[in-house]
Amino acid sequence: MLPISRRISRTEVKTFGRNMAYHGRFLSLFVYKKVDVSPSQFSFSVSKKVAKSAVARNRLRRQGYAAIESILSTCKPGFYCMFSYKKGSTALTGIEILKEVQQLVTTASV
Repeated sequence: MLPISRRISRTEVKTFGRNMAYHGRFLSLFVYKKVDVSPSQFSFSVSKKVAKSAVARNRLRRQGYAAIESILSTCKPGFYCMFSYKKGSTALTGIEILKEVQQLVTTASV
């Protein structure tokens, strides 16, 4: 699981706008450049429109954080990255989420 120091808190999410957006088939990535050059932080958002049950939403969030943790060493410092799941992503496996996260991170040059 991704350490809490590398996650974006709810209060931080509300304070920044979304500069750049990158869209995949099942995920969207919103990137905001930090003022300082501290390690990049990540967040995953799953709407109730995507998954009705809290169990399914939490499973998708955990799988997303696990995918980020596996590629954390390749990420550049100084970014806020917020991932948002799209409809139809409840049937995804962990490997499919990992591939989509990798693709979006490389596209965004984070």
